Amino acid sequence: MKTIKFDLAVGGVKVKNIDELREYFTTEILDHYRSGRLDKWLNSRNLNSYSSSLKDLDGEDEKILLKKLCNIFDVASDDISLQALYNKASTKSDINESEDSTLVDNIQPSDGGSDFSEETFNQNSLGDVVVISDSQMKELLSADHEDNIKDLLNDIKEKRIPDALQHKLSEIDGEIIKIALSRNQFINEEIQTQLANTGTSKIREALAENPALIQKMQVYLATTGSEDVKIVLAQNEALAEEVQTLLVDDEAWRVREALAGNSRLVVSCMSRLMDDDDIDVKAALASNSALLSEFQDILAENDRDEIICGLARNKNLKEILMIKFSRASGNEIKKTLARNSSLPESLQAKLISTNNDDVKIELAQNESLAIGQQAELAKSTNADILVVLFDNPSLSKDIRLKVIQKVTSHDLSEAQRQLAYLEDEREHIHAKRMEVGESLNKVIFGSSLFNPMSKVDRLQSEMDKLEENERELRDKVDFLFYKIERIESILALKK
Repeated sequence: MKTIKFDLAVGGVKVKNIDELREYFTTEILDHYRSGRLDKWLNSRNLNSYSSSLKDLDGEDEKILLKKLCNIFDVASDDISLQALYNKASTKSDINESEDSTLVDNIQPSDGGSDFSEETFNQNSLGDVVVISDSQMKELLSADHEDNIKDLLNDIKEKRIPDALQHKLSEIDGEIIKIALSRNQFINEEIQTQLANTGTSKIREALAENPALIQKMQVYLATTGSEDVKIVLAQNEALAEEVQTLLVDDEAWRVREALAGNSRLVVSCMSRLMDDDDIDVKAALASNSALLSEFQDILAENDRDEIICGLARNKNLKEILMIKFSRASGNEIKKTLARNSSLPESLQAKLISTNNDDVKIELAQNESLAIGQQAELAKSTNADILVVLFDNPSLSKDIRLKVIQKVTSHDLSEAQRQLAYLEDEREHIHAKRMEVGESLNKVIFGSSLFNPMSKVDRLQSEMDKLEENERELRDKVDFLFYKIERIESILALKK
């Protein structure tokens, strides 16, 4: 199960990567560290080396802790730089103190609810509080698409909301507003209950992913929610053990699959999922970074590639199993292992030495790729490897320049030629699939009652193969579009 990515609010900016975190680094990082949000953000982007460094920290003096966080993220940590960070935070606090956070709400909800009265809140005493003016409330009430009120929705999702405003927002007849409110970690129990009882499926899904959802509401959604709601709930890392126990035997395999990938999965549920009959559930469990070592060993003896690939994806996979999988005969297993951000440099080198270009392409995307292995891959003459390597955010500046020099206009024309050929081939297979499909329908729905099943089976088998070929070609065509666009960008840099 894929981890859901989210942006981290730092310095008034939603940071998406380590470079942006360094650029907008503030003392807010302390709050994100203490709340665990920083660790979740790092894990959502597979930045496991940074996440591991956080685990070595302990309850220290604030200034010492800030200095260590600066060191982890390669931010200047000398006395002058640290003082500048505190001065920036102090300035922001002074600005907040000097402004009254006045909420003027004299607009009626669209469903004809009661009038909103004027209320005043002090930001310094409440923290980073949502402030909505008259004009902004009108925007909320009239907006027909979330893009039109994106900043307001972000505030509603992430900032502290006074109880009175929570009630007013919950009365607005607008799903996108209630979805944002459902995701807010500061909403009180009464509002959680109201949204769970009366919300649409999408509102309940948003509520299910809220890490501050109280256990009573978790139980309620686990027992009354749709399959989609329970899938989102099962992924919630703050899910109580009682609720995990409710979901572990859910009749829907997709719910159990979601739970199997939860990094806060309790051991009792982990043990029960080890005996699950569904292969996708076991594959999700195999990829769970919280999977116990003894369970890794048991699953490693399985002969299903889906489960072994799940293990190869596991960020906390034992090195001895990584070594075993690097010798696997299956190409897909080695490709999956190559993407593992915890792969040691020695095994990165081993995978490169196999001279398997498909594996190298996957390795080139690995953000934990060691400098030495970056340099090895940059020696390749395969433009696919070079293009993917160029897009790796951890690629060193010197090696990036070497990649730029190696990519040529010949690579571009060759990619364009391949694209034209594959598009023709895809059209041919699509036409053939339509022809076989028509024949299959005639056999199944034809007037004769004596059509042999062997003919149906043969046509269905041919149909399945053509559909698989068409999917494979579509993936290749999509990659070529990406490759051509990136080569054109690289060639532009040369000029």
